[in-house]
Amino acid sequence: MQYFLYFIVILWSAVGLGLMLLPTAMLKLYAAFGKIKNIKPLCILPLTFGVLFFLSMKNLVAETFGYAMGLIAIFKGLYLLVIKQEKIKEILDWWINAPVALLRIWGAFLLALALVLLSLIK
Repeated sequence: MQYFLYFIVILWSAVGLGLMLLPTAMLKLYAAFGKIKNIKPLCILPLTFGVLFFLSMKNLVAETFGYAMGLIAIFKGLYLLVIKQEKIKEILDWWINAPVALLRIWGAFLLALALVLLSLIK
């Protein structure tokens, strides 16, 4: 399960750096998600990541971090599953119209979260 944790570190780092250095390019990527007609099946991704976080808790120095990330991912997946398609589109539109400074702050947060996770892997 350490491979999953390293994958998440790489994913969060790439998205964080992308948001910090190329926020307009990342907005185009978010806009592509908004063009998907039925985005509901994508809720499987956060649900799967949540379960994998729970399974990989033993590979972390602080197991509560894995527990918290797993819960957040599962709640996100369930939220996306329950809400209507129009609400998901509104959320994506909000991110697309967000100021560049907010995207850069979110990117810095993701990069920091990736570094925290990297430091907690056994």
